[in-house]
Amino acid sequence: MYGLEAEDAERLTYKIVNEYKWDRLSKEKDLTKSEILKGYKKEVIDYYDSVSLLTDLGYAEWEAQYILELERVVEVGDPEGYWDMKKVTEAYKKALGVEAKVVPESLLVWEKRVKQLREEKKKLEEEKASEEEIAKKAIDLLEAEGTYRKIMVEWQRLKT
Repeated sequence: MYGLEAEDAERLTYKIVNEYKWDRLSKEKDLTKSEILKGYKKEVIDYYDSVSLLTDLGYAEWEAQYILELERVVEVGDPEGYWDMKKVTEAYKKALGVEAKVVPESLLVWEKRVKQLREEKKKLEEEKASEEEIAKKAIDLLEAEGTYRKIMVEWQRLKT
């Protein structure tokens, strides 16, 4: 008799079906992922539930977090600054299993504050505001830059 025994053929069929089922369902997985991201963007699904749903699809928790971080940046249109994008790249590193650091929200907040104060000071200078107004804004800016740099140095000293 030629060919496989019935039992061997059944095991082989089972193995092939199970090994390739993810390939067969990849389009559906991508569609489901897209629907989860839509729900996240529309705030129908919160961050933690989105991570949970993505892990249900087979993504590791860190992969799910990276996908959501990237989605957040894409939704805004562009990163709002260096630390906004750094948060995404650190999430990517973590998804790959490489050492990564968590970027604290305070870095994003202070980076944004420094940028805002710089713009306000520039506007005052362009409008030929009084030296006193410009000096007050410059002091606010210097204080904000100091806080921002302090947080940045603390983060850089952190081990993963």
